[in-house]
Amino acid sequence: MSDTSNRTRQMSSTNDPVTRERSSQLLSLPVELHEHMSIFLLTSSILNLIETNHHLRSIYEAILYRCINIQPLSSRSIGLLETFKLRPDLALLVHTLDIDLRPTVVSAFHPTQSAFQDINALALAKNIKSLGIFGLSWLPGTRLNAFQKAISGMKLKGLRIKEPEPASRNHHRNSKEEVVASLRQVLQAQPHLQDLELDFWLFRISMGVNEGRDIQFGIRKSDVPRLRTLGTHASTIVPLLEVIDDGQLDSLTIYYWKQEYHDSLVSSFSNSAKTRKVRRLHLSTFWTANRGWGFDLGQALELFPNIESLRITGLLSLSLDGRADILDEYINQVEILAFG
Repeated sequence: MSDTSNRTRQMSSTNDPVTRERSSQLLSLPVELHEHMSIFLLTSSILNLIETNHHLRSIYEAILYRCINIQPLSSRSIGLLETFKLRPDLALLVHTLDIDLRPTVVSAFHPTQSAFQDINALALAKNIKSLGIFGLSWLPGTRLNAFQKAISGMKLKGLRIKEPEPASRNHHRNSKEEVVASLRQVLQAQPHLQDLELDFWLFRISMGVNEGRDIQFGIRKSDVPRLRTLGTHASTIVPLLEVIDDGQLDSLTIYYWKQEYHDSLVSSFSNSAKTRKVRRLHLSTFWTANRGWGFDLGQALELFPNIESLRITGLLSLSLDGRADILDEYINQVEILAFG
C-alpha cells in the first residue's frame, strides 16, 4: 500500500506544472551555464544529474571527463583505461589527463594480464591536448613502445613527465643515452608541443649539476621548436636552456634550486652566451628559519634579468609553530631580493 502511495506521489510530482516548468528551464540553459554551475557541484551531485536525463548526461559527462587528474592514484588509472576500452566515446571527451603508469600496480590488479595492454587504451583518447605521465620507465621495452604508439595519434600542446626514483641507481646510471633517445622520439612526434615539464631521477642521481649536462648531447633544438613553457629540475636546467632560443620561453620553472647546486649553476649560467630572457620565473627552493636558503638567492635572481613575474616557493621550517615573525622574515627577504 505504501509503495503504491509513493508511486502516486511521484507521478503527481512529475505531472505538476511547476515541476515541469523548472525542469524545462534547467534543460534549456546554455551549456556554458552548466559548465559554470558544475564548479560548485560535488562529483556525486554531477553523477546524479547524469542519471536523470539524456541531455544532462551528454553535458555533464563532457565536463567530468574533460580534465582528469588521477596521479599518483594507480588503481584509478587502471580503472580509467578500462573505461576507455568499454566506452571509447568517453575517451574522446578527455582534453587534459594526468595518469599513473607504474607497472607494479598494473600487475597487482591484473596478475594474468600483460602489463602493456592497458596502456594501449590511451590511444582511444585522441583529443588529449595536455598529458601528464608518472611512473613510466623510459628504458626501451614493451611498455614504453606501447606508450609511444598510444600517443602517436595525439596532438599534444602540453607534456609532463615525472620518473620515480629507480630501484637500482647503478643500473640506470649507464642508461642515459637510451632514455634520452626514447624521450626524443616522443618529443619529435609532438611538433605542436608548447608546455614541457621534465623530472627524471636518472639525471639527478649524483645530486650534481654536471650529471645533468649529459642530456645536452641528446635533446636538440628541433625537438622543441615551439616550446613556450619549461619546468625542470635544477640539475638539468642548464643543458636544456642551451637548446632553446633566447626569448622563446614565456615561463620557466626550476625545481629544487638549493645550496648543493647553486655554485655550479651560477658558474654554468655565467659562462653561457645566452641572456636567458624569460617573462615569468618560478624558483622552487628550500628555506628554513635556522639558515634561510643556504645560498645567495639574490645572485640566482640576477641570472634572469628583465623578468616580469617572479614566484618563489620553498618555505620549509619544522619550527614555525604559529610564529608569524618567521613567516614575515621570509616574505621580507623575498621582497628585498626581488624588488629592492
